[in-house]
Amino acid sequence: VPDDYAFDDDEKGNNAADKKLWQVSLVGGSNLSMVSGTVSNNAGLNTGVMVQRRINGSRFSVETGIVRESMDYNVGNGDYTPDGKPVSSDVSNVRGTCTMVDVPVNVRYDVVHSKKNNAFVSTGVSAMWMANQNVSYDYTHSDGSTSTTNKNVDGQGRTVYAVTNVAVGYERKFKNTAVQVAPYVKIPLGNVGYGNLSLGSLGAQISI
Repeated sequence: VPDDYAFDDDEKGNNAADKKLWQVSLVGGSNLSMVSGTVSNNAGLNTGVMVQRRINGSRFSVETGIVRESMDYNVGNGDYTPDGKPVSSDVSNVRGTCTMVDVPVNVRYDVVHSKKNNAFVSTGVSAMWMANQNVSYDYTHSDGSTSTTNKNVDGQGRTVYAVTNVAVGYERKFKNTAVQVAPYVKIPLGNVGYGNLSLGSLGAQISI
């Protein structure tokens, strides 16, 4: 082949990389939950497995999987409505923890696509299931004293809802391995759990 028509190393690498259509990832990360704009004070943890399929060697991919998310949240009185009813103004410092199971279906597009580096954006939806939930709050009595209530509320209220996923990320590729870092936001499409929470999150996820 004349030199003028030969591929350089990067082009050959791109062709080879594009033939690798499937990718399986172990994922881990951290999140901060949001309830109607109120961001939690403590970070939660995400762990899971994802599978990605590139569409015919293009810059588009489809991904799905299962991720376990532990979340810690704070709630204002006006956003906390157990059984659909507002709580007394004597209730304060509503907070809770929960474990969510996230099953996402996302579409990814590689804005930058080369032999060793990808920069991408992705969006999609997740079905979210609340596996368990605990809540605590302070109550101010008529004499001015305050007591704290802690209770397990598993299965009370809606346990399944949907969120919209939006992420941007960077991927560094090696021979048969890639490392991804992707900040993300999850926007709730409904309410969930005891208290009818509009529960979303923001965070960052690392994939190998």
